[in-house]
Amino acid sequence: MRIGKKLGLNKTTCTSMSNQLRTAYERYILPFEKYKNAICELKEEHEHCLSLNKKNFSVYKRNKPEIPDDCLRDCSLKRSSETSPVTVCKDDIEKEKVDSYGFPPGSHYTLTTFKIKADNFKKNYFGTLAVPSSQVELEFWDIIKRRRAVSVEYGADLQTSKLGSGFPSARHMTDHLSHYDASHGWNLNNLPLHKNCVLSGFGSNISGMTVPWLYVGMCFATFCWHVEDHYTYSVNYLHKGDKKIWYGVPGHEGGNFETVARKLMPALFEEQPDLLCHLTTMIHPNVLMQQGIPVYRIEQNPGEFVITFPRAYHAGFNQGFNFAEAVNFTPADWIPWGRQCVSDYTAIGRHHVFSHDEMLCFIASKAVGLTPELAAYVAADLYTSIQLEKEARKKFLAYTNFPRDAKILQTASIEFEKIPDEKRTCKYCRCTCFLSAVVCISCDIYADCHVETISLWHAQSFARDRLVGGDSQGGCLSPSWKHVSCLTHLTDLCSCPLSMKFLLYRYTMEELNVLLINICGRNKASV
Repeated sequence: MRIGKKLGLNKTTCTSMSNQLRTAYERYILPFEKYKNAICELKEEHEHCLSLNKKNFSVYKRNKPEIPDDCLRDCSLKRSSETSPVTVCKDDIEKEKVDSYGFPPGSHYTLTTFKIKADNFKKNYFGTLAVPSSQVELEFWDIIKRRRAVSVEYGADLQTSKLGSGFPSARHMTDHLSHYDASHGWNLNNLPLHKNCVLSGFGSNISGMTVPWLYVGMCFATFCWHVEDHYTYSVNYLHKGDKKIWYGVPGHEGGNFETVARKLMPALFEEQPDLLCHLTTMIHPNVLMQQGIPVYRIEQNPGEFVITFPRAYHAGFNQGFNFAEAVNFTPADWIPWGRQCVSDYTAIGRHHVFSHDEMLCFIASKAVGLTPELAAYVAADLYTSIQLEKEARKKFLAYTNFPRDAKILQTASIEFEKIPDEKRTCKYCRCTCFLSAVVCISCDIYADCHVETISLWHAQSFARDRLVGGDSQGGCLSPSWKHVSCLTHLTDLCSCPLSMKFLLYRYTMEELNVLLINICGRNKASV
């Protein structure tokens, strides 16, 4: 009311504004404050429930990538055999690969032994552990600007399913960990599974996205500029230790951020189009602001949450030893961002963590119990998917019907969700196929077997064996498709004749329309 009066607002307006603020506070902020207080009241002696004390975890180092001097400015991006302070561990979807932009595994530690190492490093570097935050920050950027070699380690992307979570769960209840703590919505084990979150049913076991990851940092350990997988929201909770420094760019500036990054490092982006997905790029905030990109800074202290929004680029570093936990979550309003991410991933050939279309169809097929908001967002985006698929099939049919002797070999309905993602990935754009795909029979048959020597019957039989993941003709053929493409990239699949291609689809167009009607009906019923 006092604020309204100072703004010159009348009593009615002030009362309305006060009521809206109170409602928002009680709905969003008050539950967080209560939970934070409950967590902080847990006694220090019970912190042994963080099972990292008893289990080993691995840390990661990275090598310096390269950047031309004329593009460096205040960026840290070089590639050599030296180590750098930009030390992170979140690789791309192909975690088994460690290329020029990946992170080789480091040593093994327990939480206690890593703290000793981290404290020793900071004390030896600064002469004391009690270093002002501003001094550490200035030193961090000076290291990067001057390209000084400083080696640190970062225990990141540690799976709570193996090492345990810093938050209580119903499975590990004790007298000191109440049911309130284990079931609270701000518990990171519960937040991604909220009824209004898209992935709560579909992707409830995606490690790092719906299952939290742990992060054990030390001074200068860095998380470079990046957005979350599929542009999802993320929440990071700092359990204990020194603070984290975060730099963030608003989500609506994500495209401009990428434009500036490509402008600064054209050669690297030409070599690695998805460079920003590898968490190896650190650009000074001043450089970004000089290019018109707004950058915001916050300090995260123990007991505080930091939330990032869809396509909001963020980066930062740790001021010393600390222990954090993070997870992604997907409220209903994330869905349009997820749609945009599919398009952006396709443009740079980035692997998808999950199929966006598969997620929509899964929710639409099990629409009982959806919140009105979620049902509305799913219905709108499913309609978009259907229209895109309809257009793709229309173009596909027009292409395969001309010339007349080049028709597709055969079509088949298949349950794509039962096939591992890596076996239904488009060879060209790397999207995870779900609504439809094209496979080449010729490319999957023995390399020394000429196409003309295979009868239509044997080709179809071979195709059927591949579809079900087995082989009824002797067991000597691989049970996976080697050449798969989405309908859009049929011509990029291979040079084999269309007569050796096999069209796979999950639903007919009529079945897709039934799904849409189903979710629309549920939406009306919910309202």
